[in-house]
Amino acid sequence: MARRGTEIFVVVGKYIRWTDLVSLKDDYEEQSQTPSKKARPPSEGTKSRNEDDGPEDGSYRVWKG
Repeated sequence: MARRGTEIFVVVGKYIRWTDLVSLKDDYEEQSQTPSKKARPPSEGTKSRNEDDGPEDGSYRVWKG
């Protein structure tokens, strides 16, 4: 595991998963205030998703190097 500012990076198998803790906290607080909120849609211009891209809620991203 490594960090850079508010980002954390974790190696899982041959992939690196990372997230920004500030964004993760903000998203969690927003969801806890509005429990009926659905998972946020992927941003425009992103590639199509598959299982290895990370969760649909966008809580982390996967780098496949």
